[in-house]
Amino acid sequence: MRNRIIVLIVALSAVSLVGLIVTQAFWVNKAIELSQQHFEQRAYNALCGAVDRMVKINNKHPYPLTDSTGTGILLLMSHYNFDSIFKKLVEFNKIPEPYEYAVIINSTDSIIYHTPGYAPLGDEGKKFKKCLYDLNPQVSARVEVVFPTVSRSIICSIWNWLILSVIFLIVIILSFVYIIFSVFRHKKLSEMKSDFINNMTHELKTPISTIAITSEMLMKMDASKQPEKIQKYARIIHEENHRMQLQVEHVLRMAQLDKREYELNREEVDIHELIQNAIDNFFVDLQQKQVSLHYHFEAIRSTAMVDPLHFSNIIKNLVDNSCKYSKGEPVIDIFTANVDGGIQISVVDQGIGIAPQNQKYIFDKFYRVPTGNVHDVKGTGIGLYYVKIMTEAHGGTITVKSEPGKGSRFDIFIPFQ
Repeated sequence: MRNRIIVLIVALSAVSLVGLIVTQAFWVNKAIELSQQHFEQRAYNALCGAVDRMVKINNKHPYPLTDSTGTGILLLMSHYNFDSIFKKLVEFNKIPEPYEYAVIINSTDSIIYHTPGYAPLGDEGKKFKKCLYDLNPQVSARVEVVFPTVSRSIICSIWNWLILSVIFLIVIILSFVYIIFSVFRHKKLSEMKSDFINNMTHELKTPISTIAITSEMLMKMDASKQPEKIQKYARIIHEENHRMQLQVEHVLRMAQLDKREYELNREEVDIHELIQNAIDNFFVDLQQKQVSLHYHFEAIRSTAMVDPLHFSNIIKNLVDNSCKYSKGEPVIDIFTANVDGGIQISVVDQGIGIAPQNQKYIFDKFYRVPTGNVHDVKGTGIGLYYVKIMTEAHGGTITVKSEPGKGSRFDIFIPFQ
């Protein structure tokens, strides 16, 4: 139910975002159209005003015209200084665009005069026309004006608002993507936390139940008659108590990692010796699983400045991880080698391996590699997270190479200093 609600919210948000983009694009287009209409109105007013002014002057003081051809029209326009009148009206109507014009005979569409830069536009262009009949009824002619850069100018006039709209849209889209990413990330983290709590509850429930049953049996027994059984049950209680203690330490360690409250007590130690000691301390569990462990210490310089406790835990977690995800008897090889400025430790197993799509998540907190409906591998999902945090705290790096069915290889680089 919860997943459906999240999907529904994401879908509605996506539709709303698309609607916002479409609406914004619609209004931007409307703004361009309005700007174009406003420009056309001012340009036409300027042209009509220039012709009407010549007509008024000519009506008051007629110019003696003997030529009734197109040449006569040109003489009239030159006499009344059409260029000057039109230029003033263009400036009055606040049209900062360059313009070109031509005088055309209507019957033949022939150009009898044009400015040097005049070029007829195609159907996509906008021409402003005004008939010159009132100026000289004897000749059917018109004047056409074009503004070559009008489209670019209209865009430039709303450029600032257009840029702001694009910026706001980008911000909204990025915010939407980030929010969606965060929602699904927190959802995934919540699911991993739930798995962690379930696993931890199971890990604690088993020793608690064992201790409860064993304690009840001890209370019913006669200590003087069955000392061997009492010793056996006491040992069970001690082991289960130690197991619970380890689980609690895991939780406390994770809390320290989250708050960055850990401290590294570095000292110069022999990495080879530290690895062997860590494995020896962990060897009881390994021996129970019949682990085949091999050392390949090839580093000539094996000393480095590390925290012995945390570095030992790094090795233990990697070896424990190899044991958990191995079918049958685990086979583990530990290699060391000197690389530039430090030492590389490699833990190689022949286990079930990790699929490529899961490898980028294995160092995330609470993450556990999916195993389908089979849950035979115990764990909390914080082991490799701890390994990565502690390795980076030492100034090192960790990488993984793995193939399903062929095992995994974890390479840790630790600088000498």
